[in-house]
Amino acid sequence: MNRFMNVLSSGFHQVDNGQDTLESARDRVRHLLHPKNPNLFPYGEMGTSISEMTEQLLKSDDIIASS
Repeated sequence: MNRFMNVLSSGFHQVDNGQDTLESARDRVRHLLHPKNPNLFPYGEMGTSISEMTEQLLKSDDIIASS
């Protein structure tokens, strides 16, 4: 898992244990994604592209293969 997914997974675990809220878990990931691309991942009530967010969450930090 990459950094974003680790933070999200940790947040879900804390929610499951009653130690946090889904909103806080979301906001921690949002604070990581926003500086990467403020136009795609804005703060506030503006929406974001689900496909862009999914791409960032599932992107590997490691090179899996190269040619």
